[in-house]
Amino acid sequence: MSMPTIADYIFKLNRDQALNSVIASIALSEASLSHILNAEGEKTQLAAAMTDTDDPAAAARYADDPAAATRDLILMNESTKNVVSGAYRIERSLSAKLSAAIGYIRRRAAVQPPPPEAPAELHSGYVYVGINEPLTARADGGLIPRGAPVANATVAFRCIGGPMESDLPSWMIPGDATVVSLSDQNGRARFRLAEGLYDVYLLTIPENTQYIMTAKHWALRITADGYSIGGFTPDSFPGLPLVDTSVNAQTVSFAAVDSETGEPLPGGCYMFEGLLDGEHTVDSVCAQLCVKPGAAETSLRLPYGYYTISEISSPAGYTLEEAATAHIYADVQESGYEFVKGGFYQGLNRPLELNYIKSDAISRGRPD
Repeated sequence: MSMPTIADYIFKLNRDQALNSVIASIALSEASLSHILNAEGEKTQLAAAMTDTDDPAAAARYADDPAAATRDLILMNESTKNVVSGAYRIERSLSAKLSAAIGYIRRRAAVQPPPPEAPAELHSGYVYVGINEPLTARADGGLIPRGAPVANATVAFRCIGGPMESDLPSWMIPGDATVVSLSDQNGRARFRLAEGLYDVYLLTIPENTQYIMTAKHWALRITADGYSIGGFTPDSFPGLPLVDTSVNAQTVSFAAVDSETGEPLPGGCYMFEGLLDGEHTVDSVCAQLCVKPGAAETSLRLPYGYYTISEISSPAGYTLEEAATAHIYADVQESGYEFVKGGFYQGLNRPLELNYIKSDAISRGRPD
């Protein structure tokens, strides 16, 4: 088993490279934790085998004191519990560091000033925002017409290659600097970019609207003869897909509470991500929910489908209880919604309740 390493840089890091190094260090720490937990699992298996008094060798080892086998297992269990507890605390720290890095990247992208006046060799155009999913084909092969345009949606343009087909890189290769643009009242996010291939996707949409985002990406190709988006001409492009929650959706309720007092906790943010069901064809739906001060519960309207729920940030001074870190899902159907936590259904139309404990209680250790 080799130790993880980060390559030595022979040049001065800029801000983007430093952020990449932070994220890389998190990944290496996660790899180290996986090795530690794997070693604990092997140790547990070995200890169980060595203290199994049904085995002649183990029985001979504990012939003088049979109760010693139980004591050895208890000591081994305490050791493993301490290691896993320490790994859990490190994992929470890594999660907070990753959230801070991603939050910084998003904030910087959101406040990025408009690009300066473009030189003559740049090409102007726009991408439409406002199609309402499902993006299904009609019997004649055409597409469902566009929905109402959405203004003030942030669209990202990330350069991923040159304008020629032979220049197409892998979609996993990090692109050059991302340019962002806000859509206008007609749903048009305008750009002035050089010839090349760009990854285009929604970064943010206005709050308090009937829409939620999808994670669908489109390829924008700009050449000297013009540009196309996903093979469509600008006028025929169906639009960056949004999901309309005014129909075929349910309002789900969510609460974060202090596990000791039962008081609601504001400030936490959570991501609902999943696939729509039935005839819908969107790749992935992304909706963010933040608990506001003074609200016992927070509601979010979601289209019918199945969603995973993950924590983006915790209420200040609190940490999720260990049992609450298990996978959490939301099953939203026409008959209602139901949350699934730790493999157990929580009841039809029953709000999800996540229990938190104060962060200083973890450092002190809670009594059993």
